[in-house]
Amino acid sequence: MNSIWEKIQTPRPNTTPNTNPGPPVSWNDPTNPDDPQAGYGYIPNDTTKEETFFYHSDHLGSTSYITDDKANITQYDAYLPYGELLVDEHSSSEDLPYKFNGKQFDEETGLYYYGARYMNPITSIWYGVDSRIGEMPFSSSYSYCDNHPINFIDKKVIRNLIGLY
Repeated sequence: MNSIWEKIQTPRPNTTPNTNPGPPVSWNDPTNPDDPQAGYGYIPNDTTKEETFFYHSDHLGSTSYITDDKANITQYDAYLPYGELLVDEHSSSEDLPYKFNGKQFDEETGLYYYGARYMNPITSIWYGVDSRIGEMPFSSSYSYCDNHPINFIDKKVIRNLIGLY
């Protein structure tokens, strides 16, 4: 039997005192936790010293972990299905902006910017109509991924759906 449930690993809680935020990390080589797979590098403009951070994303492109140049975890984020932050833990003063689907989160408005329109992660609604809604007349012009955010991503935010299962 090769069901999807057999492929899912259940995370164990991080119970070790004085450790990094978030659940245990799964690296490419679990026997060598000092060698994580680096994500996209990011150097903030407002730091007094040059710091480089690396993004580690999940299957939707959402930032799960952010590490510094010494592979120390500096931020852990977990999300509800439409991008609302469920967990946002930091071990540094830097709050990096790229979060759900790897999109920039605007602190002032509380919205994610996808290039074609903005999305509110709390209401799960887009601010702006999908320009290609005529191709899918039975879908809401304000929905995201036909209301399946766990199974699909919409890279261009104009109905370019990509299935993940």
